[in-house]
Amino acid sequence: MKKIILLLLPLFVLVTTQAYSPGSFAANSKHVAKLKQKKKCVRCDLKGARLSGLRLSRAVLSKSNLSNAVLDGLNMRGANLNGAILVGAKMSRANLRGAKLVSAKLRRAKLNGANLRGANLQGADLRGANLRGANLKGAKLAGANLAGARGVSKSVLKRASAGKKKKAKKKKKYSKKYAKHLKKKKKKFKKKYKKKKKKKYKKKK
Repeated sequence: MKKIILLLLPLFVLVTTQAYSPGSFAANSKHVAKLKQKKKCVRCDLKGARLSGLRLSRAVLSKSNLSNAVLDGLNMRGANLNGAILVGAKMSRANLRGAKLVSAKLRRAKLNGANLRGANLQGADLRGANLRGANLKGAKLAGANLAGARGVSKSVLKRASAGKKKKAKKKKKYSKKYAKHLKKKKKKFKKKYKKKKKKKYKKKK
């Protein structure tokens, strides 16, 4: 039994190393080429792509998968990254000024020293992200999840929580308005139903 285990151990090591090697996060080469040529790649597979050095200002990468991608020092000013998956992405010192990152998944992303001034991060998932030294002046953080994020000031957390409260208030207001609208509809329906009943009763007479 011990001999069998010793024989199978090297095979097990090979399988596990291949499964978790950088190659397993390899990006689609066609998608990378498309991004370089057109600066537009919607719903693209760019997992683990090494894109540092490219100029991607105002690039369109909405709903693309950029998990574990290397984007250090990249110029992505005004880029559209709405709904993009950037889990574990390396984005230190990246220029994301005015970038659209609405509902983007940025869990454990390295954004240390990144320029996020005026960026739209509404509803973004920034759990466990590294934001040390990041510029978040004028950034929209309503509904953003910053649980466990590093380098986040109290004022930034307040802005995110204030946005959540505003959303909750809006929902309440909308629900009240909708309830009133339903009540009015019911009253109108009752009036119409009563009128129809009266007409039928008169006809029978």
